[in-house]
This record gives sequence, C-alpha cells and structure tokens, in this order.
Amino acid sequence: METSKRHLSISVIYWITNISFWIFVAASLLAVAIAIGLFFNLFGDDLNLHVGLPVSFDLLETGKLQLQNSSIDVKFVEAYGNIGFSELPSFVGKIYGVFMLVVIGIFFYIFKIFRTFVQNVYKGEYFETSNFLLLRKAGYGVLIFWLIILIYSILQYFILAQNLAFDSLELSGSIEFHGEVVFVALFLLMLSQIFLQGAKLQEDNQLTI
Repeated sequence: METSKRHLSISVIYWITNISFWIFVAASLLAVAIAIGLFFNLFGDDLNLHVGLPVSFDLLETGKLQLQNSSIDVKFVEAYGNIGFSELPSFVGKIYGVFMLVVIGIFFYIFKIFRTFVQNVYKGEYFETSNFLLLRKAGYGVLIFWLIILIYSILQYFILAQNLAFDSLELSGSIEFHGEVVFVALFLLMLSQIFLQGAKLQEDNQLTI
C-alpha cells in the first residue's frame, strides 16, 4: 500500500540506491569484459594488472614521525598491499577471470535484492513478509560472498604469496579472514528471522481476533 506521506530519508535512500545500482551495472559490464579477457589471455602483456594480496607482510623499514617539534623514530611493522604483474601467467589470469565473474554475479544478486527491498519500503510496504524474506536472501548472499573471498584468499596465499621474494618485505603468514563480512551476514539473517517471527505473531493475533 502506498503511503500519502513519505519520509525524506526514504526517498534519498531510494534514489541513491537506484543510481548506484545502474552505475554498478555499467561498471560490471566493463569488469565482465576484463574478466573474459583475462580468462582467454586476450590482453597478452598489454595489461598492467594490480591485485590485492590477502596476507600481511612484515616490513624492514624505519622512518621519522614529526610531531610537536620533535622527531620520533618509528618502524613500519606490518602492511597489506597490491602487487603488479609485468607479465601475467595464463593460468593465473584464468583464476582471476573466474573469480571476477563469480564476485560480479554474487554482488549483482545482493545489490538487486537490496534494491527490491528499498523499492518496497519506498512504496510503503514496510512489514510485508516478502521484505523479510528478501533480507534473509541478502544474508545468505553475503555469506556466500564471504566463502568466495575465503577461497580466493587461500588460493592467492598458496599460489602467489608463498612464492614471493622481496628485499625489504617478509611474509608474516597470516591470512585475512574478513570476519566483518560474516558478522554482516549473520546480522541480516538474525534480523530477518526476528521480523518474520513478529509478522507471524501479528498474523496469528489478527486471526484470533
């Protein structure tokens, strides 16, 4: 049911979500083209690829901190960063191409669900069971996204990180597990379950009356 008066914040979220969704679609089309190019090695040596590593490195770098007219010796003890390939091995390109396509697909799924949820709220459908089911789907989508990140991180660690050699960097051996993504997924699942139970109790009360 559409409300006669809509809060400004809901309208702002609605338009931001829709604009962001179509920007994401446009960017995804370009990313899909790059992923296909990586998988079939269409770029050859022309692509200067930079990828983030899911592991931390111990640095052997010292520096100075200038603070309140004093100079303090500091050490850069740990860092995360990207590596750039001057020549990309074909099998590595295939791995990155596949993961790019998978990540784009799951992101599109989550974004589309969220957009549908926002559209329903914009139309005044606040406490519909279908909305809470959308939250549950989004939660499962985020959880699947975390599993993909975890597999990607493990593969990068064993294929790339362990075989890297730098003059001033040393692999610390720890892998990022992105626990915050799991927290978001569990929060969405818990929230959807709470609202579903509330909607069910409301329906039971209405039937009783």
